[in-house]
Amino acid sequence: MKNFNIGKESIYFFEWNLINSNMYLIYREGLALIVDPIYTEETKKFLFKIKPQKITALLTHGHFDHIYGINWMLENFDIDVCCSRACAERICSASKNLSDKSDVIVMFNSSLQKKNLHIKPFECKAGIVFEDEFFLSWNDNQISIISTPGHSPGSVCIFWEGKFVFTGDTLLQYPTITRLLGGNKKIFLERT
Repeated sequence: MKNFNIGKESIYFFEWNLINSNMYLIYREGLALIVDPIYTEETKKFLFKIKPQKITALLTHGHFDHIYGINWMLENFDIDVCCSRACAERICSASKNLSDKSDVIVMFNSSLQKKNLHIKPFECKAGIVFEDEFFLSWNDNQISIISTPGHSPGSVCIFWEGKFVFTGDTLLQYPTITRLLGGNKKIFLERT
């Protein structure tokens, strides 16, 4: 876990090394905003340590490695899950969120094979669903969520106060993958 502060907010960065997925947790005064909830022992310990009164989870897209912590958090905390309609349709299906194919990722990664890692196919639900844009005020911060499909249907970028952006897999250090189920290179190039 790494952390830094921006204004009054403490931002914590967690990595899930399955396929380098990241979770961001912004915390202040008992409230947590989480971008792309993952479940690891580290995130579990940290959340039980800070004991947020309320969690707002924002999803950048519906692939299993960006939503793996939702069900655990729903069981243990008061949480609202917010995502685009297309993302909401994907997370409620193990085949569409690709969790039913997670063993293939492990099969091609020798370090994961040694850990004997297995992820059971899963489904989850969102409580707050929007179409192409969504605006949210959280702890006096303005958040804009804008549709950026291409990597997957329902992909979004989350803009924080116009200062920084959470992109999920829309922007990466290497070319964005558009060949997974539902991805579309043409739409990606047109919309980003």
